[in-house]
Amino acid sequence: MSSVRVRLNRMEARRHGGAHRGLVAFSGVRANHIVVYGQVVPAGSAPLVAEAWDFADVDATGQERYLHVVEPLITTTAAAGIRAGLELAVEQRRALAGTVPVALNPGLELGDVVQFTDGLVGPVAAWLRALLHLYDAGHPRYELVLELEGV
Repeated sequence: MSSVRVRLNRMEARRHGGAHRGLVAFSGVRANHIVVYGQVVPAGSAPLVAEAWDFADVDATGQERYLHVVEPLITTTAAAGIRAGLELAVEQRRALAGTVPVALNPGLELGDVVQFTDGLVGPVAAWLRALLHLYDAGHPRYELVLELEGV
């Protein structure tokens, strides 16, 4: 279980005194340098390689963590650059994750973007990845927990 994402079940809720404590955090274990390799080219030709950087994350963490992507269907450097940018966007989106307990809301659906303010993280906009309904018939408790991922 990651320290960033928390999946809650009834046993964990009871262990914490019956109340779920939400957790929203940014992960420092994502790639911040993406290198994409395209189709193999004949000898003497320039290789099809493109890269994308998240320099803000490199500065914040002091580390370069790179991801290699090999895509033999890419035939141009521009297409490799687009793929590198898309992969970096996915890594940036996955950096924000967590769970938040909220009041029951029948209007929430998977894929909704919710906005809230967290005391530690600040203003957050996140994509709703899962709705966890916690019901305990023995105790007067019916709780909704949102599982979130960055947008």
